Amino acid sequence: MPSKTTKDVMTMSSLRHLSIALCCATLMACGGGGSGTSRSQDNSTDTEQPAEDTVSMNVLIPMHVKNATLKVYLAGKSDPIYSQSNFTGFETADIDVAQSELNKVLVVELIGNDSSTMFDPIKQTDVPFQGTLHAVNTMKNNLSIVLSPLSEAVYQRTILRAGNLDFSAPDWDLIESKHISKSVTEVNTVFNQAFNLTNFTKFSHSQSIRALSYDSKNEKNYVNTMLGLGMLNLWQQRYPNSVNNYVELATNIGIDLRDGSLDGRTIQGDDSTFQKLVDAPRNTDPSKNSLEDIGAVQATIRRSFGEDLKQATLDYATQSYQQITNTDGFELLSDMDYYQTEIFGNSSTIYRWFGAGDYRPAFGFTGNATCTSSAYPCLQGLNADDTGTERSQIEYLIGTHKVQNCQIEILASGDVTLSKGNKVIIGQINRDQSDNLLRLDTATQSYLLNIGAGEIIPPHFIQLEVKNAQIVDAHTGNSQNKFPSLQDLSFDDDDIQSCS
Repeated sequence: MPSKTTKDVMTMSSLRHLSIALCCATLMACGGGGSGTSRSQDNSTDTEQPAEDTVSMNVLIPMHVKNATLKVYLAGKSDPIYSQSNFTGFETADIDVAQSELNKVLVVELIGNDSSTMFDPIKQTDVPFQGTLHAVNTMKNNLSIVLSPLSEAVYQRTILRAGNLDFSAPDWDLIESKHISKSVTEVNTVFNQAFNLTNFTKFSHSQSIRALSYDSKNEKNYVNTMLGLGMLNLWQQRYPNSVNNYVELATNIGIDLRDGSLDGRTIQGDDSTFQKLVDAPRNTDPSKNSLEDIGAVQATIRRSFGEDLKQATLDYATQSYQQITNTDGFELLSDMDYYQTEIFGNSSTIYRWFGAGDYRPAFGFTGNATCTSSAYPCLQGLNADDTGTERSQIEYLIGTHKVQNCQIEILASGDVTLSKGNKVIIGQINRDQSDNLLRLDTATQSYLLNIGAGEIIPPHFIQLEVKNAQIVDAHTGNSQNKFPSLQDLSFDDDDIQSCS
């Protein structure tokens, strides 16, 4: 639903921030829970307030760290609820958190500096630790958060899903539990559960893989640990000059997985440089958007990465004598699948395969049906937000597009901002009838994406010209037609007629 900034219209995000600002202005301060020191209207005798009940959490990292900075934040609070500037070891003591903070979003940062080190289980020595590891979760009692390549990838995907395109300074207040849970599911399908456990074996000069044992009643602990070590070994094999395998795998795979797939790419307009583990083909044919067809397009890269991961895992297992110390575990690692080879489950509600590859649907549609008054084949009621059961139809467009003199930002939520000079128009793809896609030419995959405010009379539109999933021009204007072609828009002085 587009609106011009010259009109008195706000998005839901701006209304939310306004509500917070008004609340702060009224109370003279913002903070979590009720403040026991705010008594501007209270002249009564001070009485001791009972202590608020607390719940506990802790933070772990499997690789021994020295001299790093660890911070834990609750979304909505500017100051960390826990900060240690000389973190050394594997884990924190229990951190007490007010019970009123249950279910709130929690972000953890472990920051390395010039004097920080981390044990590298592949190199079997302490290595420099520079950079930052992240994790995100919702607060629960007895929560344990593990900092790992898995947690970094979940964090990166979550902040994108929450509506952030600036990864250097994301707004954590936008994160909701649905963004985290969807990201966890996506990332685990790529990692095949590697690193997905809280009791990962601890590694240091005095502790090593010898502490890991296979238990047939709890295979997950052994398998997920060995898969994680296999990924680290694969990274070392691909990048033998890597200084810190744990952090470099986390950083690079986190950037790659911002788009939700291990494909060697990130989102539109993201100029972050990173080292790739794969280079997957794009999905470009909308007639092949079924689970089976996308799986076939990505089959080669999925198999290749899976086989490489298996070999790297078995190499590490052999080097650490697992065939002797954990014979049954080694046999399991030798026999198990490292990537998905066939469809299982309900293919009408599952949209991706386990393993590497690009599982975003191709942009566009097939068929020649028109909408009520469209001049071209038309698909109406487009969806962008896939945190529920609906599939996103604009995944390849998410990100920042610079088109001549325009900038277009498209968020995973479906929010769209089109700007040119001092003109800014905002809209949202939210399954409205006026959010529709017209196919102009099949051979060149040329489309017209209409993002409309159908409740306005006449409806106002952001109109994006898209070719091969790239935006090539943009316009805004009014139209009596809810499915407008290029020539159907009328403009006023506040509209953007073209990006040129």
